[in-house]
Amino acid sequence: MTEARPASTLFTPSQVAGYLSLCLTWGSTWLAIRVVVHDIPPLEAAAIRFILAAIVLLGLAAVQRRQWLEGKDQWNAILVLSFTMMGIPFGLVFWAEQYVASSMTAILYSAAPLTISLFTPISGDGGRLGRNHLPPL
Repeated sequence: MTEARPASTLFTPSQVAGYLSLCLTWGSTWLAIRVVVHDIPPLEAAAIRFILAAIVLLGLAAVQRRQWLEGKDQWNAILVLSFTMMGIPFGLVFWAEQYVASSMTAILYSAAPLTISLFTPISGDGGRLGRNHLPPL
């Protein structure tokens, strides 16, 4: 049987550092968007962000010698998912941050997983929400 660690050593310093960097990164994203949309049109700012991210990720994939997508079906799936999961939502976020405070944007955007979890059971089973759908909510 493993011995329980005291509460003071529950997390290692690297875990705490990782958590803090994650909080800083995600927390500053919304403020950075708010600042950028004052000087650059929102959709242009979003496009610049995604182009820079694509360059970084493609560079990492090349360095790590990742396998490239094969076939038209995979490219079509990536294209559809890129627009529906990243392009449209973040385009709207960049546009909205002209009018909404960055703190409110962060709160609203963080509610997306809850919204998805509420609507997925309804849309997937003919509109019925059964007992087995409630515990995860």
